[in-house]
Amino acid sequence: MRMTSRAAKNLVPLAMCAVALAACSSAPAHHAASPTTTTTTTTTIPSSPTTSAPTTSGTSSSAGATSCAASSLTGTVTGTQGGAGVLEMTVALHNAGGTTCSFRGYAGLQLIGTGDVQLATSVHQGGPLSFESVTPSLVSLAAGQDAYFNVGFSDVPTGAGASCSTATGMQVVPPGDSGHVTVSVQIQPCGGTLSESALFAAGSPAMQTTAPPTGG
Repeated sequence: MRMTSRAAKNLVPLAMCAVALAACSSAPAHHAASPTTTTTTTTTIPSSPTTSAPTTSGTSSSAGATSCAASSLTGTVTGTQGGAGVLEMTVALHNAGGTTCSFRGYAGLQLIGTGDVQLATSVHQGGPLSFESVTPSLVSLAAGQDAYFNVGFSDVPTGAGASCSTATGMQVVPPGDSGHVTVSVQIQPCGGTLSESALFAAGSPAMQTTAPPTGG
């Protein structure tokens, strides 16, 4: 069957539309990409504060260790020596209790006179002399054992009105305790000024700094 020229003319626009629709349907779909948001968190860590440890008479050393209590200790002077106005005295603290105890650092000291009257006392921890300069360390004291510390002082008056009172005893407060052991002495520290070493054990190299045995 032959088409009329009019019908053929009408088919041309229709064919063109069909081609256009086919092209539109075959084109890939494009979607707008979702924007990507990046969040950066900056954490500022403050630097650790620098603190200075307070100066104390000392504390027992490690967790779980039992501090040596004054009630389980006895004290004696084991040696003395002196020269050029500087005297040294070595004191032993004996563990008279039944269990091991420990301490670290310096003992508290208080001079006393006749009748247990407290005398003016000024204590310096450490010093330039070898018997004073002992590094604090852990002292583990088994039952029946001794620990030591050295005490230095001058018996030469300096300055007008300087006094050198006679001390008949010295109260020793172990590190980490509030009680005291009374040690019998006969000394005249001018101004009541004492310098002391840290406590040390019998096997410590600091034993080389002890004063010769009394009467030896």
